[in-house]
Amino acid sequence: MDDLFYQSLIREYVTAPHFVRRLWLSEQVTATLADPQCRFVLLTGEPGSGKTALMAGLAYEHPDWLRYFIRRDTQTPLSSGDTRSFLFALGYQLAALHPQIFRPANLQIVVRQRVGELKATGKVAGITIDDLQVSPFYRLALQVEQEVDFVAGELEGISIRRMVSEKRFLEPDNLQYLALLDPARALLKADKKAQIVVLVDALDELRHHQASENLLNWLTNLPELPANLRFVLASRPEDLLEPFRRRQQAWLREVQIDTTSDKVIVDLRTYAHAALQEEPLRSALAGETIDAQAFESAAIRKADGNFQYLAALLRALQGAQEAGDQARLHGLLRLERLPPGLGALYAFFLSLIKEAVNRQAFEVELPGAGPFTQTGLLPAWEGLYQPILGVLAVARERLSARQIKDFAGLRTADYWLQSAINLLGQFLDRVDGGYRLYHSTFPEFITSPATQENYPQYYLDAATWHKRIAAWYRGTAPAWSQVSWQSADDYGLLHLSEHLYALQENEVYRRELYGLICKSFYEAKQARFGTPQSFTADLGLAIEAAQAHRMAELPQELRGRLIYARISSLSTALPVDALCALVWLGRTKQALGTAALIGDVYLQLNAYR
Repeated sequence: MDDLFYQSLIREYVTAPHFVRRLWLSEQVTATLADPQCRFVLLTGEPGSGKTALMAGLAYEHPDWLRYFIRRDTQTPLSSGDTRSFLFALGYQLAALHPQIFRPANLQIVVRQRVGELKATGKVAGITIDDLQVSPFYRLALQVEQEVDFVAGELEGISIRRMVSEKRFLEPDNLQYLALLDPARALLKADKKAQIVVLVDALDELRHHQASENLLNWLTNLPELPANLRFVLASRPEDLLEPFRRRQQAWLREVQIDTTSDKVIVDLRTYAHAALQEEPLRSALAGETIDAQAFESAAIRKADGNFQYLAALLRALQGAQEAGDQARLHGLLRLERLPPGLGALYAFFLSLIKEAVNRQAFEVELPGAGPFTQTGLLPAWEGLYQPILGVLAVARERLSARQIKDFAGLRTADYWLQSAINLLGQFLDRVDGGYRLYHSTFPEFITSPATQENYPQYYLDAATWHKRIAAWYRGTAPAWSQVSWQSADDYGLLHLSEHLYALQENEVYRRELYGLICKSFYEAKQARFGTPQSFTADLGLAIEAAQAHRMAELPQELRGRLIYARISSLSTALPVDALCALVWLGRTKQALGTAALIGDVYLQLNAYR
């Protein structure tokens, strides 16, 4: 259940080179949680101040804490930042950690009736329910035993006017009790000392999501919380937090990462000292006869309490040293040239690259009436380097050099492509033979409206590159149902829907997203991955897009929900022994993917075990 508990993301942070365990800050958070009048701890800090690393560290140190990490590139149904996905994630985590509070006996209703004679005008009902919301985390048992000697009238065992059993139809006002609030009270009743702590990282990222039910609004308008329930929330100091602050003022405690504090400076020094002791940075300093300790102190002053500023500088130095670019290395080691602020630093690094390549030109495919209808020569920055950065800025996972070339519409020789990738190396992580941008602050910088205003030469419109990727997979096919999905690569099968979802405000691309939910696409994914889990993620995006435009798109929402219900039903009907057999055959991912879609939480947990 790694994905359910964000284990891979957490491991990525806590096992990173030079990871700094900020014990003083962790202890401050946990001490604040002990306040009986506290329900929310709000941790705020500027971009690059280390909030996500801290939250990952807290999750690692406290495996029994619930967690939810919001990301700009996570548009899957259980991590998109809307209230439903949040509550489902927490409900499933709670059920895995505390199965005893989800016992079926907690929801068992038995009615026994004895009726002698029921006349023609009479009516008897064992159970009458106007509105039944069936929890996906509990099994509900309704049992009616009726004994009647003579019936002439109307006899009903169970009368339910409206029943909601499909979990995607549950409203957040009801779901919050089923997934979190009622289980928290049940745990408190069983164990007065038990506490539920929920970590929520990157609330500020909600400004990028168009979820129909915003998580921050839900946190703002929560009903009274059980005494054993606490939230630790991490965010940039955004204005969107103000309604939450005002509403929850009595229960809210704030912890601010003060970048000027001595403790932050000590953490930065720990990070910088470890990095500067390693090659090739140590040799670079020695080659320029620069005292390492003096450089360390000067770099920390430049960083001004920002971990990411320091990390970006060290990566730039390492990249220049490994490339043998002595001129660039010499310039970077003279720290007085570097501007203050992370965004300005990124712009400075990009300016060095642009200056180095401004005499080159490359042939690229230019967007026209069709997907790509013409070619032209552009200066190297616009024709080669910006397309590479644009594609990687919107990519949902690492891309191979070939994928970068295809998606960006580059016609240059592979040699020049690889040279450009090498020159951009300080911004890239090489992962399993592919490339991704190394930190979320960098793609945010190059696609930000603030960059468009202040550094227009480095701004990239994200929508342009989402469209480029979608167009490449479309090719010349008039409809998605006619695309040869069997020959498509894994990236297209897994992530095309996310690129279309990012363009959903454009009706054309919203229709493209609905059209992607077709038989040929489903069959190709099923054949490739052996489980419908990925396809249900696409369904979730289509449903979310339809919800955001509900009046016009209601048929699309209903269509998506019906397809999802059918897939979930088929997964639930599959015997657990069959999933075990898949594991024995070495097809563990297929087994886990199928188990993730089982609608009954008890069957699902049994399958995971």
